[in-house]
Amino acid sequence: MIILKQAGGLENIREALLNACLCNLAYDRQCESERSEYLARLIVETGNRAELFSVLIKYLEGTPDEEVEIPQIFAVLARLAGTYSDLDAPALRRAFSVLSAEDQLDCMDALIRLDGLPALLQCAERLIPQLSDEGWRGGGLFEVLRERDGAGVDQVLLALRATHPSLDQLMSHVEAFDADMQKSSAPGEAYDFSDIRATLRRGKRPSGSWLWKLTEEHWALIAEDLVAQIDDAHVLPYLRLFARRPFPHDPQRLVRWAHSHDRRVSWAAIRALGRVKAPVVRSMALQRLEAGDESGVRLLLSNYTPGDLARIEPLLRAPSGEDQAHDLGLAVLGLISENDISVEESREPLLLVYACTPCSMCRGDAVSRLAKADQVPVWMAEECRFDADPDTVKLFNA
Repeated sequence: MIILKQAGGLENIREALLNACLCNLAYDRQCESERSEYLARLIVETGNRAELFSVLIKYLEGTPDEEVEIPQIFAVLARLAGTYSDLDAPALRRAFSVLSAEDQLDCMDALIRLDGLPALLQCAERLIPQLSDEGWRGGGLFEVLRERDGAGVDQVLLALRATHPSLDQLMSHVEAFDADMQKSSAPGEAYDFSDIRATLRRGKRPSGSWLWKLTEEHWALIAEDLVAQIDDAHVLPYLRLFARRPFPHDPQRLVRWAHSHDRRVSWAAIRALGRVKAPVVRSMALQRLEAGDESGVRLLLSNYTPGDLARIEPLLRAPSGEDQAHDLGLAVLGLISENDISVEESREPLLLVYACTPCSMCRGDAVSRLAKADQVPVWMAEECRFDADPDTVKLFNA
């Protein structure tokens, strides 16, 4: 966006913009905000929205290409067609009708954003025959409609469900799902600790919402079971549990798992050790940092002392790859969150996280922390006004 505003013209950004529309460039597609609003904003700024609309819609109408992100393209075009009457919205609707069944499912929210309630009724008809497998989409579709038409649309839906069986079925399914979620999170819900313990001993994670309801006595027994484990195959679910709460015994008993050849086991053990404040853990953290090992950052979580972030900065300046940069950024953000670190010490590491992480959520977290401390540079504020993440944009466009 800054390039467009400074230099003007589509040619400076055409190839990159089309690639970003055709391929989802988000690092974590499941967690990061979808990019259609961001991409549509760029397309409008080029001054060539009609031309780009025509180019992109051909990918929906032609032979399917596995390398092309059809739902993202459709979402971008739906935002444009819903705002600008000079664009061919009917052609977009026709394109939807010839998409594959899977792509139609993934494009339903964008169709509702374009056409509102009529599209929701169409999608309800589409979902009912496969409600058991695809009904989870229903709640999101209603949320899109509320975003488009306001909360008052709920009253319209209540009136319509009496005469539209598919809508009634979908609403009932969503209501039942929400009720089950509330019931499962109820603080007084009973759980079978013997079954939980037996499942863990088999190397499996028990299902259900028991995690936050166990007594301290139960956690002590689980910790004893962890100490008794002798193989990687069964220890992993235990380590993942104690990555969320402090391990109550001597942390030395977890150190062997931090050296496991199974990367999942060693990663979980490091996170569990990081929850324990102990000299042995701090010593291990410093040794790993001196060796250039990013895992040392997570070991400092409960073992931080002022000045430690300076040891981490060299890693942030030269991460070995995207995955390493993301994990390192998460670890630094967690370290800053869990400890009372001064603005002076945290400012440069947060700037480095912003620069190196491939994740827009982590970047937004770094910016938010800098903003709370009134430490956002002018250049960063200007960039963030046009960020791909809407929450980051809101920090500077309030």
